[in-house]
Amino acid sequence: MVQHDSLPPRSGLGPPRFGIRALFTIMTIVGAAIVIWQWVGPAVGMSLLMIALVLFAHVAGNAMGSRLRDTAPMDWHRPSGEEHSQDAGRLKRGALCPDEHFAPVTHLSHRVPLARFLLIATACGGLASGLAGAWFLHWLYPRTANWLTLLVGGCATGAIGAVFSFWLLSLAHVFLNAWWQAHRHSEGKKELEARD
Repeated sequence: MVQHDSLPPRSGLGPPRFGIRALFTIMTIVGAAIVIWQWVGPAVGMSLLMIALVLFAHVAGNAMGSRLRDTAPMDWHRPSGEEHSQDAGRLKRGALCPDEHFAPVTHLSHRVPLARFLLIATACGGLASGLAGAWFLHWLYPRTANWLTLLVGGCATGAIGAVFSFWLLSLAHVFLNAWWQAHRHSEGKKELEARD
């Protein structure tokens, strides 16, 4: 007979909940954004929308990360008489499973400086997109485009290209590292099962 008191509390994020107040708030924000878009024009409106999305993603990611950190089952594998050294106020939990039942800690939990090739590739992506943007601007407006407009356009497209190249390279780097570690862990597990 399993006692429910011995089970660990559920961790992670719960399902999103929305009330009528939150719904009306979202509708008001969307309506105000549409009015501002029509008032300032599409170029400024897109810039403001990008800034708002970046701020929202930063705040939401920070909130979700803090929630996941606070509800993480840090002590499930520890004996019942020990307390976590970083948070003595956590509940004492019994040893439910041995350590080999848990997945290994991935490299994503480590803090490492940015790789040099990532910075070089980001700079090359920004430079290439800046030159391409300046050339495309000169191709669109060959008579009116001067050096100042080409410089501003090249800097703008270069910054956007650098951000996107950094994002894509970081995503590919994290994905390949996680895939390699998962593949290595599965191969090691198969070898242990074959030995047994």
